[in-house]
Amino acid sequence: MTAIYFHSFSIPTTLHSYSNAIASLPYSFFHSIRRRYHIGQTGYLFTNPNKGSWGALLNPANSRVCIRTLLIAITNFSTYASLHASISFNAYPSGHKLLSPHIATLRSINPIRPYASVLYNPTGNLTIGQSHLEETVFPYTISASITETPLTLMPGEIITIYLRNHTSSSRSQISFGWYEEALPTYSR
Repeated sequence: MTAIYFHSFSIPTTLHSYSNAIASLPYSFFHSIRRRYHIGQTGYLFTNPNKGSWGALLNPANSRVCIRTLLIAITNFSTYASLHASISFNAYPSGHKLLSPHIATLRSINPIRPYASVLYNPTGNLTIGQSHLEETVFPYTISASITETPLTLMPGEIITIYLRNHTSSSRSQISFGWYEEALPTYSR
């Protein structure tokens, strides 16, 4: 399901000193103006009836930020095989973990390096954790979830997407879009 939501805010105008203009911007663009919106992508993931693969967005335990995901997209490059995607929260995947170099900030002027990491295993199995969401990605499509109410990852938390199919070999990728906010400080 694809949906686009907007964030509105007031911009003072110079035409009338007592009026404000309202501008609607996509929520991700609003955060990219503030140099906080990041996108990341796994390398190619390979699945077949005997092997699955996974991709994950990790907020490191020492990050001191909360990560709010606005986009999770799964691209299925196969022309014949549907993928079954299981999304799990705080399910630390097993096997060899590769760190993806494909991370960028949407604003290139003075970008801020994100704290989050995109991890993946092109042919690994998920052994720990419980699946919370299930999705079928049909052949040669992109299944994207764009939300205004983000999924929040506190330090040390992870979102893992495990992919598998039951018919033939396939190739896919997982993309994440997120912004990062400093953790609130509480004083007594």
